[in-house]
Amino acid sequence: MCPGCGASVRHRALALFLRDRPHLLDGSRRVLHFAPEPSLRRVFANVPRTAYLTADLEPGRAQLSADITDLPFRDGWFGLVIVSHVLEHVPALDAALRELERVLSTDGVALLIHPVEELGPTYEDPSIVDPAARLLAFGQDDHVRVLGNDYPDRLREAGLEARHHRCSDELPAHATRRFGVLDPGSTLRASDIYVCVPKRAEANGP
Repeated sequence: MCPGCGASVRHRALALFLRDRPHLLDGSRRVLHFAPEPSLRRVFANVPRTAYLTADLEPGRAQLSADITDLPFRDGWFGLVIVSHVLEHVPALDAALRELERVLSTDGVALLIHPVEELGPTYEDPSIVDPAARLLAFGQDDHVRVLGNDYPDRLREAGLEARHHRCSDELPAHATRRFGVLDPGSTLRASDIYVCVPKRAEANGP
């Protein structure tokens, strides 16, 4: 974690991803950042002409208090949606994914960053409610699941086509060291980006 701005590996990975794709933050897009991280919020808020809105379930943590499973926005309202390390906390995962798909414009993009265990399917058990038991089962006492290698299937079922982006694969070795985005070698990928577009975009043609 950066001692200056508080950015972690996943924050730097997302910033580098967007640095190389400036069209995603151009002035024609409305941007929704759910559960905004301070280190990233400062960057996005200073992008010229971009309509940037932050939301969080907890009042006071963002511009708007909102439930990710029941977002108070019109269909197709946002051109870019950013959600990082949220879905492992949300009991109704599929409802949240459907809402993200709904609020995306036909040409919109959702950038989803969540810890995903590559070697097995998603593990969730709604009967586990005790914090200590959740810590043992899911690795953190406020998590309700460990996303697994079926995560892309869950995205498709919600109407999203996803491309898996691994920052450390795109950058040369010296840059991964410089920016501190080299993953520690675990099969639990916490900073990979799933770049999602609505399947209806394909149905509507180019």
